[in-house]
Amino acid sequence: MNRVIVFCGLPGSGKTTLATEVSCQMNIFCLHKDAVKKRLHGYLNGMSLDDSRKIGFHSIRLLIALADDAMKNGTDIIIESTFNHPDNVEQFVKWVTEGRDVRVIVCRVDEEERKRRFVSRPRHEAYHGTERTFFEDIFDYGLMPGKKLLLDTAKPIGESVEKIIKFLN
Repeated sequence: MNRVIVFCGLPGSGKTTLATEVSCQMNIFCLHKDAVKKRLHGYLNGMSLDDSRKIGFHSIRLLIALADDAMKNGTDIIIESTFNHPDNVEQFVKWVTEGRDVRVIVCRVDEEERKRRFVSRPRHEAYHGTERTFFEDIFDYGLMPGKKLLLDTAKPIGESVEKIIKFLN
């Protein structure tokens, strides 16, 4: 059975770093929402924060559609984004209902470290970094269906990747 591996969590929680490393080690293609958004931003000439938000919304829709296509073709896939909107949860519930193997890695770190990571990383122009603000953890990732791993990303990356791979196997 093919599976979708979902890396989720708030900005600065470590999901991109971990999804990339797991993708490389397990040889499973990973779709990153930020990579999709950067490309769409360039193609659509996004200019404002409002454009950025619209492009971000459609980036997630595209990422989910591409993951669905991959699974229909019998391919495992990793997808990575915040996935903190109820529509995302509905899609994942649909996949579980269809008998898909959905594995969710919820990346978490304390707020102080998450904020440090968030403000220190380079930002692509698609994000309008000076117009965006840091936001608090208000989404209940417990709503995510499928098998879940709650992961403290303050641990060393090697230790975290080992834990994720064990969870996936």
